Amino acid sequence: DYLSGFAIDVLGAQVVLRSSALWAELFREELTTALGQLGWARCALRWQRDAGSLLQDGYEHHFGCAPEADASLTDAREETIVRELGIRYFVSPGLGKKTGHFADQRENRGRLRDMAASMCSSRPAGGPPLEVLDLFCYTE
Repeated sequence: DYLSGFAIDVLGAQVVLRSSALWAELFREELTTALGQLGWARCALRWQRDAGSLLQDGYEHHFGCAPEADASLTDAREETIVRELGIRYFVSPGLGKKTGHFADQRENRGRLRDMAASMCSSRPAGGPPLEVLDLFCYTE
C-alpha cells in the first residue's frame, strides 16, 4: 500500500501485479526483475492493468495505443485456493475486480468472523440460525 498505482497480491503460487499508474508500466521490466530476485520467479506472475486509470495517467499518449489486457491474464489458468485466517477461499487470480481477491480486507473478514463466533456462542440453544450478509464478496 505504499506504492500508489501498483499492487501485488500473492494468491497461492500465483502473483498478480496490478498497475494503475503510468510509472508502473514504464518500469514494468524492472519490477518483474526485482520480484524474480526476491524469489518470486518460481511463481506465475500475472500482470493486470487498470485501463481507465492508465488512460487518465497518459498511457495512450506515451505508448501510442490504449492499454490492453495482458496475455498472462487471458491464458487458461486454474482456480487457486487461498488460506486466510484459517478459512479457504477459491479464487481466480487476475479475474474480476482488483487482483481476484480483496487481500487488503483480511482484517475486516477476521473481525467479522470473530463477531459472528461471539454472536453464535451467546445464542440460546435451539434458537433460529444466525444469518450473515456477505459484504466482502465480488464475482463476475
